[in-house]
Amino acid sequence: SCMLKTGVYQFDSNICIANDNSSNGLWAIYLNDPRQANRVKEELGKKIAGNIYTWTELNESFAKAVKVDEFFALVITLFVVLLSGFGIMNAILYSVLTRRHEIGILSSLGLSPGYIAFIFWMQAVIVSIVGLLLGSIIGGVSLLIISGVKVPLPEEVFYATYLPVKFSWSDFLLALIFEFVLITIFSLIPARHAGKVDPMEVLRYE
Repeated sequence: SCMLKTGVYQFDSNICIANDNSSNGLWAIYLNDPRQANRVKEELGKKIAGNIYTWTELNESFAKAVKVDEFFALVITLFVVLLSGFGIMNAILYSVLTRRHEIGILSSLGLSPGYIAFIFWMQAVIVSIVGLLLGSIIGGVSLLIISGVKVPLPEEVFYATYLPVKFSWSDFLLALIFEFVLITIFSLIPARHAGKVDPMEVLRYE
């Protein structure tokens, strides 16, 4: 027999692994991606005989809690991204309102409204790219620090004994693309407003 440290308080406080000489024994498979448990179960069921259970089947309530947590995390992230989009839109709109004189001069020099709107739209794109790069660097460094430190959690409250951290390139790239597209769309509204500024009205009292 032996002691098994899984990092899950529910298991570590109640379960130990023992040899079973009367049958094929008791064994388990650790997956790097727990979401592939059902697929692995189907493949093993074709090759070996016996009862095979996934972690979701043995911990149905825990699996449901994880799905609920993922849903609320997605909702919170979506609202944070929307707030950042509104922040970019307000910043570009403020830039347009404070530069009406410069916009009027550009219009009087022959620049088309579409080109003026493109200038302010590119300003928003450049700001968003810089923000995404800085945020990615800070987030990546923070992720490495947290994964190395292993922040402890109260064992009586949470299932895990420390804060689980996992980096996914697919989620990372998806978040970057979604954030960039959203900010680009939000910046079109104040950019179009810049193209509609009347140069005669702006320069009338200059």
